[in-house]
Amino acid sequence: MTKETFLPEGYTVNQGGGKYLKPDLWEQKIRILWNSLLWWVDWDRSWEKPDPVFTREKKAQINEWKDNRPKEFWKFPAWDYKAKVIGIYTITQNTIKEAIVSLYNNPEWGDPKEYDLNIVGTGDWLARKYNVQPSPKKELTEEQKNELDKVEINMELLFENWEPITEINSESTPF
Repeated sequence: MTKETFLPEGYTVNQGGGKYLKPDLWEQKIRILWNSLLWWVDWDRSWEKPDPVFTREKKAQINEWKDNRPKEFWKFPAWDYKAKVIGIYTITQNTIKEAIVSLYNNPEWGDPKEYDLNIVGTGDWLARKYNVQPSPKKELTEEQKNELDKVEINMELLFENWEPITEINSESTPF
């Protein structure tokens, strides 16, 4: 009897892929490819199951419910080095946003689309903090340029519940 392998040689766990990315729990390297959209989310709790309400501007709280203030988050296309895909990266964590703003406002770093970001998470769930470390400025890689050439990006489509990244010569579809 020959030994069969439980998994194929060289197998790695699928990291999810797809078009939507979020900070990894421990470590992630990304390259921002486009300007960020700022969104606000609030929760309409007038129903049995709360519904998210997304807006472009911060609005007054929908209902009084504990700490139910509208929360800001960012969305932008980014290259995920681990998954080797272009996806929509969502940031809700203030420690990440504050670090990127600090780099953006520093004349030696400036626009975060010009360098890679290494995002490292530490601590347990509720106490999780993220450290953002920039890599030296460099051009996009050939692989990144080739992947960008294959897609069209229209972030405004998110506000209409359509996919913002579509392959060239394919149709955009609603979520």
